[in-house]
Amino acid sequence: MDRFVVRPGAPLSGTVAVEGAKNSTLKLMAATLLAQGRHVLSNVPRITDVDTMAEVLAAIGVCSRCSPIWARRCAGPAITS
Repeated sequence: MDRFVVRPGAPLSGTVAVEGAKNSTLKLMAATLLAQGRHVLSNVPRITDVDTMAEVLAAIGVCSRCSPIWARRCAGPAITS
């Protein structure tokens, strides 16, 4: 499947399980910009590309972090004081 086509109707909700591949992780990190709230990505590979994407997101005001075991990368709106 090359793409998903979403037509307006009922609000979308749910969970999607995705394997820990670099390309899917980078796309999912970018996709967090399209929805409000905080997002948790599990099974994120420990690679430089993911850190680079986190830096890109930080440059546009998105706060992202990973757990000590590199199992998750969280992305959400920047926290301002």
